[in-house]
Amino acid sequence: MNTPCPKQAVAHLNPDFWQAVTRRWIAKAIAEFAHELLVAPRKRPDSEHYVLETETPDIEYHFEARVFALDHWRIDPHSLRRVNHGAVEDLDAFTFVIDLRDQLGLTEDTLSGYLHQVAGTLYAWAYVEANPAPPSEALAHSSFQQIERSLHAGHPIFAANAGRLGFSAIDYTRYAPEAAQPFCLEWLAAHRSRVDLACCEGTSYDSIVVEELGAATIERFRAKLERTGEDPEQYVFIPVHPWQLRNKLAYAFADDFASNRLVHLGTSPDQYQPQQSIRTFYNLSEPSKHYVKTALSIVNMGFTRGLSTAMGPSSAAVNDWLRRLIQDDATLARANFRVLHEVAFVGYRNAYFEAASERRSDANKEMLAALWRESPTKHVGAGQQLMSMAALLHIDARGNSLLSSLIATSNFHVDEWLRHYLQAYLVPLLHCFY
Repeated sequence: MNTPCPKQAVAHLNPDFWQAVTRRWIAKAIAEFAHELLVAPRKRPDSEHYVLETETPDIEYHFEARVFALDHWRIDPHSLRRVNHGAVEDLDAFTFVIDLRDQLGLTEDTLSGYLHQVAGTLYAWAYVEANPAPPSEALAHSSFQQIERSLHAGHPIFAANAGRLGFSAIDYTRYAPEAAQPFCLEWLAAHRSRVDLACCEGTSYDSIVVEELGAATIERFRAKLERTGEDPEQYVFIPVHPWQLRNKLAYAFADDFASNRLVHLGTSPDQYQPQQSIRTFYNLSEPSKHYVKTALSIVNMGFTRGLSTAMGPSSAAVNDWLRRLIQDDATLARANFRVLHEVAFVGYRNAYFEAASERRSDANKEMLAALWRESPTKHVGAGQQLMSMAALLHIDARGNSLLSSLIATSNFHVDEWLRHYLQAYLVPLLHCFY
């Protein structure tokens, strides 16, 4: 992989791209803040024109919008105007946040941090603007991972959905989902005295590792341990994100590496693509293998994306209970309803951070853990196409939705398509709760 030079890191940050994503971001932000009742735009009589007042008198945001059921707002980005004492000014996302900071509950302590997350989100959106995904008509026939890399809008509720605080511009091009650069996972050997393991019924951690790594890689890793003078039987293999190893573990776990409680083994041969959740990875080399999810101590959507070592036993128990519930349920069987189970979990306890805090949730205790989740690939039948449900929200660069393209290629009328969708999605869901 070529390392981008500084010029390439900012190449997509030009005025046209920035203004386009600024408009779209402010439109999304107002829509979600209004839905959550944080702001209350005022509708002008007999029109679809709305005015959002700020804390500063005579500074307002004007726009055209439609409000649908459940307070779902659709705002026309091109109609957005910032009006300052009657004069229309250029839109600026950071000024918008500062204008509304009291309504959004942003204090002096939190405002700067949120502005950093907004900056990261706009950086990502501008990258997508400069590297557009295929149009929705083409995406409707694309592969699972082509669709996955094209879903740039993020979680609909979170306005600053792609902050990725901790990533450099180089990290972004290597590990962001929309960059879709394959990479290999790093592997550590962790002494069993510091490790927590949990597996679903009918499997074991060792069998998962053998299945994921293969005999040749395991033998290579065991040989590395033996060369360091350690007994491989006393260690457990843990996958880690390359960024996590370089930026967190090498420093925070330096004592563990120095004492061989942790031993760096190298990379495994399989290549992975980051999914929308950014710390979950799809195996491109062998798609039938499990998803891998690792701790990734960047701040995204408001919190650090670690994995707690305390979650393993409860996660395995919940997955076992859910598996039995679904297997024994006739209604779910008729609906062909399945859940992608988390089959194994591993976490490493750093003794010093464990002693420093009694809090169950602490980012310092969530830096070294991983889990395996079933891949959906092996469940796809003839004539079926795989995509996440988030794809149904995707809008391409021309404003066309992937959903409309999917319906157009299905030979169903929209009402019929929706009935099939709701039958597949809502019936099992409602059955589980009621």
